[in-house]
Parts: sequence; C-alpha cells; structure tokens
Amino acid sequence: MKAVVMAGGEGSRLRPLTVDRPKPMVHIANAPVMEHIVRLLQRHGIRDIVVTVQYLSGVIQDYFREGQDLDARIRYSLEEIPLGTAGSVKAAEAYLDEPFLVISGDALTDFDLTALIGFHKKSGAAATLTLHRVRNPLEYGVVITDDSGRILRFQEKPRWDEVLGDTVNTGVYMIDPSIFDLIPKDRPFDFSNDVFPEMLRLGLPLYGFVAEGYWTDVGTVDEYRRANSDAVNGKAGIELPHPQGGLMPGEGAEIHPEARLFGNILVGRNCQIREGVVINGPTVIGDYAVVDAAARIDQSILLANSYVGRKTNLLSCVVGRQSTVHEGARIEEAALLGDNCIVGRDATVRTAVKIWPNKRIDDGTVVTETLIHGSQARRSPFGRSGITGLANIEMTPEFAARVGAAVGSVLKPTDRVVANRDPSRAARMIKRALMAGLTSTGVTVLDMGASPTPAARFRASMGDVDAGVHVRSSPDEASSVDIKLLGMDGSDLEGNVERSIDSIMAREDFRRVPIDQIGEIVVVDVHSDYADALASAVDVKAVRKGAPALVIDYAGGAAEAILPAILNQSGCSHVAVSGSGRHRGDLSNLSRITAAVGADMGVHIDTDGASIEVVDGSGKALDPNELTGALLALQLQSNPGATFCIPDRTPAALAGHLESLGANLVWTSGQPQSIMLESRRHGAAVGTDAMGAFCFPGVHTGFDGLLATLKLAEALANSESSLADLARSLPKMWQVELQVPCLWEKRAAVMQVLNDPGRPRLPEFGEGLVFGGPTAKSRTVLLPLRDKPSIAILSEAEDAISAERNAVEWEATILTAQA
Repeated sequence: MKAVVMAGGEGSRLRPLTVDRPKPMVHIANAPVMEHIVRLLQRHGIRDIVVTVQYLSGVIQDYFREGQDLDARIRYSLEEIPLGTAGSVKAAEAYLDEPFLVISGDALTDFDLTALIGFHKKSGAAATLTLHRVRNPLEYGVVITDDSGRILRFQEKPRWDEVLGDTVNTGVYMIDPSIFDLIPKDRPFDFSNDVFPEMLRLGLPLYGFVAEGYWTDVGTVDEYRRANSDAVNGKAGIELPHPQGGLMPGEGAEIHPEARLFGNILVGRNCQIREGVVINGPTVIGDYAVVDAAARIDQSILLANSYVGRKTNLLSCVVGRQSTVHEGARIEEAALLGDNCIVGRDATVRTAVKIWPNKRIDDGTVVTETLIHGSQARRSPFGRSGITGLANIEMTPEFAARVGAAVGSVLKPTDRVVANRDPSRAARMIKRALMAGLTSTGVTVLDMGASPTPAARFRASMGDVDAGVHVRSSPDEASSVDIKLLGMDGSDLEGNVERSIDSIMAREDFRRVPIDQIGEIVVVDVHSDYADALASAVDVKAVRKGAPALVIDYAGGAAEAILPAILNQSGCSHVAVSGSGRHRGDLSNLSRITAAVGADMGVHIDTDGASIEVVDGSGKALDPNELTGALLALQLQSNPGATFCIPDRTPAALAGHLESLGANLVWTSGQPQSIMLESRRHGAAVGTDAMGAFCFPGVHTGFDGLLATLKLAEALANSESSLADLARSLPKMWQVELQVPCLWEKRAAVMQVLNDPGRPRLPEFGEGLVFGGPTAKSRTVLLPLRDKPSIAILSEAEDAISAERNAVEWEATILTAQA
C-alpha cells in the first residue's frame, strides 16, 4: 500500500508561524505535524510514501530526506505552481499504479487507517472519503450518505438552516487510479470541488467511511494551540517520546528540584528549567529551551532553542524558535512571537498580538498591535523627527489616538493645543485621530488645517496655547509619517515632557474626562499673521531693488499657499516647479530649470516647510556644508559680528572660516530642540543643524524653510557675490560620515570605551565625543544616533583619503569595543 501525503500548504492563517516554514512543518508536541502523520502511516503498515510539495518545499525535504530516519521510503512530487488537491496527486500519477491512500500533511489525527482500507476494498468504491462527526459543521464540507455509506450529496460550508448532517470531509481518502481519467494534467483541480461532484454526477461508486478518534485541521493559531494541548493531554493519540501524563522530560533535560510543575508538561531534549520556575500545563517546552529562575509559564508553547528570562510571565502564548524573552517581560493570552524575536526587559506583549519573525521589542515597551514591518518596537517612540512610523502600518489611527491621549494627559484639561498637518492624506488621517485623543482628555484643540510646520511653531509661540502638534509625511521616507510635538514657545518638546508622554503610553494610563468635559475643536486661520511676520522680517525695499530671480520647488507642501504672495509683494521674480510628493535628495529637475531660466538660485522646500536644499545659478547643488557656509557668510555681510548657533557636526574648517569673517559661534548638539533653544538663549541671528534647516529667533524659535528662502533672497539682493562665488570662497571640507551598527544594550559600554581619557580630546560642546589632532583641520566626532542602534562617525581631515582612512579606523575601534 502506498500513501500520498499532501504537504504543499502555505498556512497563511497560521502566520507568523508559517512565514519561514510550510504548514506541515509547524510543531505539535515538539515534532512537525507531518511527522505525526508519517508515524500514523507506519503504525498501519504503510511505509511507501509520496509527498507532494510546493511552498518552501526545501524545508520539508531537508527534514524528512528519503525517510530513512523514520523507517519509511519517501519520494517527492514538486508542484511548480499550486495545482489543488487533485492536481497535485495527478502530478504524482507515475508512482500510483494501485489503490492508494491520500492524507493531509497538516492535519492531526489518529484515525484507524486499516479499517478505512478494509471498508474501501469491501465496498468496491472508486473513491472513499473519510468522514468525521463534528459539533459545528459550518466551516467544513458536510457529506450525506445512505445506510451503506454511498455518498448521496455534498454541502459546502452550509448555514445552520441548511445543515443536513454532522459528518464532514476530513481530506483523508482511499483512491483507485481509475479516477485519474477525471483529472486534467498540469492545471489546478480539486477533489472536493471538482472530482467528487463529477463522480457523483456520473454515478461512479463514491463512498464515505465514518471514522472515530481524533482529528483537527491545524489551520489557525487557536487550533494550533488546542492541538498541542490535546497532544500533551493524551487526546490526540499520537506517539510521544516520553510516557504520557504529568511531567514528560526529554533526554538530557535538567529540571531544578525547586521548580514547581503542575499538570501535563512536555519538556524537550536538553532543556533547562531553573530554580523557582512555575509551569502550569498543558505546556510544551521545545528542545534546548531555557526557562530561567522564577519565571512563570501557564499553558504555553515554547519552540526549540527559545530562552525565557528571570521573573517573566507567559500566559497561554506561543514563543517562536530561537526567540528570547528577557527578564521581567510579560506575554499575554493568545499572543504569538515569531522565530528569532527578542523581547526586552519588562516589556509587555498584549493579548492576541502577533510579532512577525526577527523583531526586537525594546526594554519597557508595551506592544498593543501586531508588529509586521520594521525591525523593532522601540522603548521610546520619540526620535529626531518626533514620532515616526510607516503610514497605516505602524502609524495607524489607533496609535495616533493614543499619542493624542498621552499628550493630553500630561496637560491640564483646560489647556489648549494647536494642531497642524501637511497636505497629504496620510497626515490628515493621523491628525484627526490625534485630535480625537487630545479632546478625550478635555484639552481644547485649535485646528490650523494644513499649514507649514513653521506656521504651527509661530502660532504656538503667540502665548495663548500650551503645546502644539504637527503631522507630516516624512521628508526622508515617502511611506512614513512623523508626529512632531511642540512646546508653548514653538520649539520641539522638552525631553522630560517626552519621557512623561512615553511613560503614559507605555502604561496606557490616559486621563478620560466625563462626557460634558470633552474638549472642543476650534478651527483657526493663522496664514495671514504668519505671512505678515515673515514679510516684516525681510527688507522688502532691498529685495525689490536687487530683484533676485528664484526657482522654487514646494514639493507639494503647504508652503505654496503662503510664500508666493510674499515674494510677489517684495518684487522677487520666482518660478514654481511641480515637485509634488518628491522627497529629499533628487534635485535634478530643479537644477535643470534653474540653469535654463537664468535664475540666481533654485530652492527646494521640504513638504512641511522646515528645511531647504539649494542649487546655485548654474544649477549646481550645494551640499549641506556649502549651503550653511553660504547663508551664514551672506548674513555676516549685512550683520557683521552676528552670533550663529551651530551643531557639533559642523566641519572645523567651516567654523574657522566663519570666525575669520567675524562671526561669533555658539556650539551645541545636533538635536533640533537644543539648536532652537540655544539660539534663542544666546540671541543668535541664525541657528542651523548644518543639514539644511535654519531658525531665526527674532521671528520664532523653530526651523523655517520659508524664512530661510526669504533671507537668502534678501542677502543675494544686497550682495555683489553670487551663490556660486560664495561656495567657491569656502575652504575645502573633506568630511566622511559612516554609521556603525551598535546594539542599544551595548551602546553605553561602547561609549565608555571610546571615552578614553588618554585620547586627545577637543573641548566638549555637543552630545557626542569630539577628538582632535594637532590642527583644527583634523577632527573626529562620534555621535550615538537617537533613532537607530548605530554610532555615526564624522571624520574631517585635510584631504579625502585621510578622512576616509580615519573613519575606517574609528569604525574598527567601535566594532572591537562591542565584540
């Protein structure tokens, strides 16, 4: 007797368990479900097996090989495309020249196959379907037979008012090769939908055998968990490697005498269960898993090589293969971690949340939504750009509402918050959810509609609001959305307030006010006030006299609703370029048009109006250092001795050049908030991040690309130099930037190693470490990045080769420090 094991299933409803393995390879009681099927066949004397494979076929073939480890002969029939149940068996027709058994490789059963074979032979059937009685037949194909077992009718997933019986098709069949005449070759065809109805129509002998015993289709995560419980509790009738009942330890397992284990618990080979552990069954612990001291596990499944740290709490969940759950973490009911996941200390994965493979959950994080994309769930949602996430995947309306509720919870119910966004649909969706969360805490929201970020900062600084929120499409990632939170002065929110918001989000400790205290949403128009402020900050007469010509790419942002009127008022010639939706970096179109029309400069203003990129009159793009140097040098021509606030990433050569022109420089870290606040505190004429963002504290605290454009136009109108001339006058700046991966948990130790008192250091003025050589032209800045587990190296030297060599040497130092 031969058997066909159908093992081509993808198991999409079982994801993330089936992301990297086919459905027949999901583990039930520490063995692939297909292995239990092969052992069932063996028990009934069937050792000649054909396995039909398609999805991730190599995983099955690598595990079972030719069957030698299971005392079976296994051959494989590979489907290039899915062929359906009948089509896949047809593809193996060459191996099947006598009646054969067909069984699914992804269902769990202990049916009496010998009885099925005997019934098939006795009835003279061309095909016999194994039927099973179930309490709820609505999700199955119901089969109606007469007293002899001959099939009379099929009902595919009937409603309760249509159900005519409780015997359902289990996908286990005895088949005579004669039915291959009914199955076309090399195209999808199904037994239930195509072959058996046709046999019924033709009057061919088609029978049903009602089998007793255990059967379940392991099709969902709930059924997967239930199948494991049934196996450990002895209900599934499968062969376990240890005696059934109570504690079932595998070979080499080490169980501490002070561990407390209750109920039926299957422990894999070479596992370690340490002191103080409490495990309640039914529970499955995979091979080589480690459960550390004082952990508690209730009715859960740990796959092979997983680690559960001290004082963790696992409640009816699934932990994937080679996953790590650190000390104090909690994984709640029906949650599922994919393979190779890391859950940080004191993190929580909420009920029914699924974490896709290879994800990292940082310390203290509370994960409330399924995590599919991205590499980690961060402990703090705040980064350099505020709160950032993939639109409608990480940055969802539900998440935004929680952010709004957390912001409102750190404010008083009587406070007022100004809310703004860019013109994108994603930003509109997120802002509306944010406002809902804010008003749920009693806060009043002033809705600005769609305006540039600087307009929101300007409105927040007017003295009658307590905070601001701005939502934008991320300038650096087209599919991401940023939420920027503003203080009452219009600058970025202070770090201690961010931490309070982060803590509230982690605890979900939101303030909810009574229905009569829910906050209002008041529509406000700030465009005219903001435009007046910009116009008053520029010498309109000088601009009109110099009449510089500009080409401006607004990138589809809201700046286009404000800036043209001011340029017209000042008599500045300007051409708008259609760049809707374009993000940073590609200036080719702007360069071509600027050169073609003979303009003095071309400016790209990012979508939220905060920063700019510039090309000179010839169309050559200025790099960030050249733009910084040109704009500040122009400011010095009209404002000698001006104070500028610059970040630690600014090349020393550029800083020396500006000082030679009479500038008073204030050094600060590269964090936007630090630049804004230090610029205001020192009365700076300009503050910059040296990457295209500029603030002018005399107007408002925040970065403002519109005002930077006007200030450039004003300075060019007053200057005899062109942008190209200014760029050529700057010193050569050989600066190389590298980003070296460094795990979050190793960062502090690595920085301690790098902060060696024996190395020559320049005076501290930033957030990183600054090292200098014998001259100011040789300098290295090491900056731990806020948004990702990396350390940036900024290497400056007198030539490109030296800068590159120095950066590579520091890269090796950092990698060695974390080895």
